[in-house]
Amino acid sequence: MTESKFISLKNNLRNRYQQKRSKPMTICIGAICEERKRAIIISDRMITDEELSIEFEHQESKILPLSNNCVAVTSGSALFFQEILDPIIVKFNGKSSKISEIVEEIAKSYSNVRKKKIEELYFKPMNLTIENFNQYQTNLNERIIEGLGRMLEEFEFPGGLEILVIGVDDKAHIYLIDNPGISTLLDSIGWGSIGTGSPHAEYTFIANKYSTKLSFNQALYLTYQSKRRAEVAPGVGEDTDIYYIDNSGIHQLSPDSKEKLNNIFTEKENSIRPIEQKVMNEIAKLSLW
Repeated sequence: MTESKFISLKNNLRNRYQQKRSKPMTICIGAICEERKRAIIISDRMITDEELSIEFEHQESKILPLSNNCVAVTSGSALFFQEILDPIIVKFNGKSSKISEIVEEIAKSYSNVRKKKIEELYFKPMNLTIENFNQYQTNLNERIIEGLGRMLEEFEFPGGLEILVIGVDDKAHIYLIDNPGISTLLDSIGWGSIGTGSPHAEYTFIANKYSTKLSFNQALYLTYQSKRRAEVAPGVGEDTDIYYIDNSGIHQLSPDSKEKLNNIFTEKENSIRPIEQKVMNEIAKLSLW
């Protein structure tokens, strides 16, 4: 392949697969509480694909059990997360495993699927594999070598892909796994969120000085509140799934409990609005300049 043909191929593929995109449209939240004895997971059900111009509330939950004591939620590409997580489910389904071991396997799978996609897009058209790339470097144009090396470093899944992993072994844990397959432990802050609604959810946790020492009920309400606050962000759905994990396994919050949370949240919002309106009325009367 000539250098000009390579550059044309590179540009076409870059435009299709490496276009910088906005943050994936969803909200998925994890929190740990009761001195890290329990974990809470909340997610919407909105599915958005910018390329296909679709957005709808899915019938199935985004919260995916990986083992008896661990779940994952994802934001971004709906095409690749299943390929990454399916081997994990096969390996850990029906077991209660160390969360760190599950996360290690997810990070490896993330990296492997990413490399596979890079190879299909950029290396195979040149009759190369990533493995023999180094072997043939002396026979390749310097710009081609530089371009392929940059793709290995910069490639992201279309739409991005973040995975939040929440589970309980001896203690509750939250991990974030993102490009290129790096895991980050979030236990020290006690919560994590992914998707377009993340800034709103994060502000709720920060404003309320969230702590892993909170009771389950307190943590549950604040996590629910953070999800509701996130609904103002584009692409965040109103349908809400709530799960929690303790040393006896994974549980789905009952519809009655969800209704109670919603009633408390609605009552609080309704009580705040008149106060805010009164403050705005007083501000309107001030002479500030």
